[in-house]
Amino acid sequence: MADPVNPKCYSRMDRFAGIKDGERFDDMDLLKSVMNTETRIWGFQICKDTQAGYINMFRIELAEDYGTADYFDLTPGGPGVTGCLRYKIADPKVDSISKITVFTNGEIVGMTVIAGGRVGNFGNINVRDSVNFSFTREKPPIGIYGFTGAEFINGLGFITYDLGDECQNFGKEDTSSNADGQNT
Repeated sequence: MADPVNPKCYSRMDRFAGIKDGERFDDMDLLKSVMNTETRIWGFQICKDTQAGYINMFRIELAEDYGTADYFDLTPGGPGVTGCLRYKIADPKVDSISKITVFTNGEIVGMTVIAGGRVGNFGNINVRDSVNFSFTREKPPIGIYGFTGAEFINGLGFITYDLGDECQNFGKEDTSSNADGQNT
C-alpha cells in the first residue's frame, strides 16, 4: 500500500489565469483525504460551450492504478455539464505534464496541455492573453483552484505536489537508532 502524503507538500501556485471573482472551487481538501505517494493525474474532463467554443468546466482525474477505470474525479471548476469529454494520459509517471497554457478573454476560453512531448489543445486558443504554468517531474500538477461564474470559468490556478524525500517518507516509521542503540 502506498504511503500518505505530508499535507505540507501541496502548494497552490502563485501564478493565476483569469480573474478572482465568482464562486470559489478548490481541490486542496479533497487531495488531503484521497492522495497517496503513488497518485498522479490520470486525465482531465473538459466541457466546452457549443456556441462560444470556450471551456466552461475543467476537472482533473487522479488515479493510483493507471490504465484501469479506477480513478476519481476532483472538484469540477465551472458550471458546464454538456459537450464534455475525458482525456487520458497513458502513463503519468513517464509522460508527466510539463506545461499548461491557459488562454483568457475575461474568462478561461482555452488550454494547451503538454505531456510527454504530446500537445493537446482545448477550446479557443486563438486569443492574445495567456498564462503559462510550467511543471517538473519533481513538482507535478495535482489539482486546481479558482473561481467560476454563471456560464464560464472566471479564473484558474494549479496545485502542485512536491515529490521530494520529505514528502515521500511522510508516515513511514523512523527506524534510525540514537547513540544508545535505541530506536528513536
